[in-house]
Amino acid sequence: MAQVYVIDPGMREEGGHHAALISTLLGYKELESIGLTLISHQLLDSALLSRASKSGVEVVKHFNTNFYENYDTAYSVGNPQIQSYIRTLASEYVEAWCIAIAKHSNTQKITFFYPCLNYDHAAALNLAFLYLAQNKPSHLANCTHKICCMFTPNNVHDVLGNFRYGQAFSALSKKKGVQLYASDIETLQYYEGLNVQLKGIHPCYLLPWEQIEVSYKHPGQPPCILLYFGDAKMNKGFCSVPGLVSKLLSDYNENVTLLIQYTLAWEHAELQQTIEALNKLSAKHEQVHLFNEFWDPDKLVEKFGTLDTIYCTYNPRVYQYKSSGLAWLASFFSIPVVLNGRCWLSREFDRIGHRYSFEAGSHTPPAAIDTQLKESGYFDCLFKNLITWLKS
Repeated sequence: MAQVYVIDPGMREEGGHHAALISTLLGYKELESIGLTLISHQLLDSALLSRASKSGVEVVKHFNTNFYENYDTAYSVGNPQIQSYIRTLASEYVEAWCIAIAKHSNTQKITFFYPCLNYDHAAALNLAFLYLAQNKPSHLANCTHKICCMFTPNNVHDVLGNFRYGQAFSALSKKKGVQLYASDIETLQYYEGLNVQLKGIHPCYLLPWEQIEVSYKHPGQPPCILLYFGDAKMNKGFCSVPGLVSKLLSDYNENVTLLIQYTLAWEHAELQQTIEALNKLSAKHEQVHLFNEFWDPDKLVEKFGTLDTIYCTYNPRVYQYKSSGLAWLASFFSIPVVLNGRCWLSREFDRIGHRYSFEAGSHTPPAAIDTQLKESGYFDCLFKNLITWLKS
């Protein structure tokens, strides 16, 4: 039986793609075909832990490092603060490997899966590999490390940012047993432009795609629109949602159903004020449905099957080079999307061949698809079976 260890310091809150990965893996019928262990943050959400345990999946609450500590900073790798972060995380990676390897014989093949890495995590992994090579070289045998490259600099034209990513990931790609995969074609092209060797695109792990049976809404019902989905963040436009609710209620003469799903991991005053405003709107208008909870695969499929349109409130400047799982969910369920402007999502929709429009013309037919922009086979590549891919 294939042994797979998910190595994820970011696996903590019940929300975002880290939690979605757990739900997806547990939802696969083929789960019994692998020996799966999750090595998560020490503060893993109790609901996620319980769900994994009930499915017979072992969980090791191991990491103490804050995965996103340097996410919005621009430190050079030589900065003392980030150097301390890298050394600490590197030691935690080594300990995680030792936990896994101690459970198996030297001949047992093990796959380590890293759902996403930024440049600081890649630098820590490089240091961890260097330590093993010098102190425990036998631990490097019979191990495959499948690493997802999801992140790029906020500005892909920033020379210093490109140097950070190139330095960390180029060295990592040359390690024995390491396989790097990009989350999307644009990210793949970015890393290849830095002379980083990638193996291709990894499957999107937000849902067990091939097991989904979509039941679409009955005709004649009022339009159903999703206004927000995911972690409540200011740069994702969460604070603009109350105004959008009021606008759409007026535009549709209240003959509409508005869904808002969010999870809250940041206690910003602006976010709390937005939630209070949404609660008041929900109490006043029965058309407004708030979901302050993580949607597991069954709930997500149920809700997306009722949708006519998705409004994406993201700031186009922030998401100019930043990917979003919302694009793949909308594409899979064939739901038109209204964007605030051109950004990574509009380019991804062009590549996939998905319908979208812009806020300025939100109630006109979605933009026509340019079939020449579609990437051949890209859609199928994104929605491969994750378990099969991990075993390959």
